[in-house]
Amino acid sequence: MIDVPVKLWRHLKGVRSRSGALARAPVVRMEECAYGGMLFHTDVIRRFGVPDEELVLYADDTEYSGRISRGGGSILLVRDALIRDSEPSWNTDGRYSNSLAMLLRSEGDWRVYYSVRNNVYLATHVWPANRVLRWLNRQVFVALLWIGSKALRRSERYLLLRRAIVDGEK
Repeated sequence: MIDVPVKLWRHLKGVRSRSGALARAPVVRMEECAYGGMLFHTDVIRRFGVPDEELVLYADDTEYSGRISRGGGSILLVRDALIRDSEPSWNTDGRYSNSLAMLLRSEGDWRVYYSVRNNVYLATHVWPANRVLRWLNRQVFVALLWIGSKALRRSERYLLLRRAIVDGEK
């Protein structure tokens, strides 16, 4: 939710979010990452604990990996490493033109609910951010969801997403 202006900026013609040098680096330091392909020693669990069970699904990996990097651990992306996921991601299969369309149109209310709730929780309670910027992003995000829900005739999904946002803030 905090990254709405970044996402809008990224969609402007000709704008690129990463420098050419970063895109070519064989190993890149990450602040956060997904579990897919994540390997670590058991000492990581001893030092940083286990993932937050309250996050259930979706964003638990982001919270956990962020906790590791903020706590002094290192997360390195090896660009040439190959992984094979045991199941495809439900939200990155290319069927939707953008993340708002995916949230409004994808199947599985529970997936959308937990994904939004958990990411709002992280944006509100874990990631440091300017309160005014967070408020502004929230307003833009909710307005875009409302407009999209009207255009796609997905009012029930919009109400579910609003509930997920409120629950995440709590």
